[in-house]
This record gives sequence, C-alpha cells and structure tokens, in this order.
Amino acid sequence: MVLADKVRARIREEIYKRVPPEAQLVKIEFEGPEIAIYVRNVKFIIEREDIVKSLAKTLRKRIVVRVDESARLPQKEALKKILSILPTDVEIEEDDITFDEVLGEVVIRTSDPRKFYQDDKLLYRMIFQLTGWRPVIVRKAPLKSKILDSTLRYIIAQSDERIRILRNVGERIHREVLFRDQYVRITALGGFMEVGRSAILVETAESKVLLDFGFNPSAPLPRQSMPRLDAVGVKPEEIDAVVVTHAHLDHCGLIPFLYKYGYDGPIYTTQATRDLMTLLHLDLLEISKREGKELPFDYRDIEKALLHTITLRYGEVTDITSDIR
Repeated sequence: MVLADKVRARIREEIYKRVPPEAQLVKIEFEGPEIAIYVRNVKFIIEREDIVKSLAKTLRKRIVVRVDESARLPQKEALKKILSILPTDVEIEEDDITFDEVLGEVVIRTSDPRKFYQDDKLLYRMIFQLTGWRPVIVRKAPLKSKILDSTLRYIIAQSDERIRILRNVGERIHREVLFRDQYVRITALGGFMEVGRSAILVETAESKVLLDFGFNPSAPLPRQSMPRLDAVGVKPEEIDAVVVTHAHLDHCGLIPFLYKYGYDGPIYTTQATRDLMTLLHLDLLEISKREGKELPFDYRDIEKALLHTITLRYGEVTDITSDIR
C-alpha cells in the first residue's frame, strides 16, 4: 500500500507541476486505467489539448480531463441549453440525451453525427463550453432496443457503485511493480481442440489475467461446459482482469459466473461487445430457465459484470494491471 501511495503521489506531483493555474485544477483521481484530472475551466480542456498529450507521453498513462461537478450545469438546465442551441436540421428529442455523472459526459444519440464535427467541431465545442458536460456523439440505431435502453439506464443509475469500482481498479493498476521479471506463462483452460468454453490464463510474476471465459452448452456433462479454472488451482478472486475478445457465448458465456464466485475486477472490451454480451447473457438465462436447465449465475451476476465492464475503442492500448498493457 505504501509503494502504491508513493507511485500515485509522484503522478500527482507531476500533474500539479505541469497543469497551469488557469485550468483551476480541483482534484486528481485514479479511475480504472485512466488518470482523471478534474478542472473548473472548460476552455482549458478545449484549447490546451497539447498539455494533456504531453502529460500522457511523460507519464505513459491514459489521461482524461473532466469538468468538475461544481462547474457543470445541473442536468435539467444543461438539457434545455443543448436543445436550444441545436440547429433545426438536427432531429434530437429529450430521450436521445443522457447524462453520465460518473464520467461528466452527455451522450447524444443522433442519426447524423457529422453535424457536431463540422466547422472545426463548432457544435460540439458549444455544448461542452456552455454546459460543462463533455459531449459523446453516438449514431442512433434505426430500431430501438428496450433491453439496450434499459441497460444504459441501469449503468447511469448506478453511479456510486461505478465510481467505487473504477477507483478500486485504479488503485490496483497505478502502483509500483514489485517483481521486474519478464516471466509469462500462458495456460489453455478450454477451447483448444474444441469449440466452446474458450479461456486462456496469462500469468506474470505479479498478475493473473483471463482472455475470455466461455461456455459450451452442448457439452455432455456440466463440468465439461466450463473452462478448467480449477485445474490450475486459481480462484476467481485471484484474477486481476478479464479481457473479452468478442461476444460469442463460447468466449464470454460464463463471465457472470466469475462474479458469483468472488471476482470483483474489471472486464475490458469494446462498447459494442459489452452490449451484445449483455444481450446474450440475458438470452442464455431465459432459454435455460425455459428448458429447465440451471446455469451457475443469475441476473444479479449479469448486472455485476455490466457495471465492472470498462469499454475501450477497437485497437486502443491501455494498462490493465500494474505490469500488463
């Protein structure tokens, strides 16, 4: 713990040294793989991207700058402001706008995202500067999904739990590496020479990471439908991170099982994979109940997995433990 505190203290010192007073820096938090810098001056975020890039390069960490809650408009006022400045040719309703207090972002769903990035991102910058909420522009799906809508609402509603998870993960990642050893062991737990229950355990001197944790519904015995985590003597609570490559049940079907039996760490995947994975977990649970088959997890475990998922852009590089990127 002392070593971890020293690492975070050095990072904070470097940030305070490089961020100018005009930014009105309020606090620095370690949130998952990111270091979040909270400021009151929105213009600093928009106009001084060079400082953030320089910091990220120096610290070799992912840096995100957010507007502090004290400098953001209340959600109702921000919603009115956004709707009032939208051009008439941008068709957006109130239901298309969602505020994420944890990330300080406003998710705006639109059929034409290009409108927000025209003329040197004029509309994007206006929303950010006038409200203090960073816009996240998402293409609106042609067909509404009640499940995906309710999933997003659930994530937003659980803001206290999400920030707890992010900061807990941040403490695990941003710490001193104790064993500077190039040792790596890769163990197949399932999916090799078979279709189903794909899982690979990657171990270093400090970390244990799972690549996928799939399900084989056609296995003749329940034991054969699951990855063999027991064969290597590793308990779910000893895992540091899980990376999900894609949303097929043979690669992600038993992710909720890990949370049922003690895992409390992050899942890393893309946003699209997270959404599809949640749909498949719910579908698998419903079909199994209809057929009178028991699964080793329930709805609460799916919700836990959802809240612990940290989404990344495709191809993005990030720290996932203190010694694995």
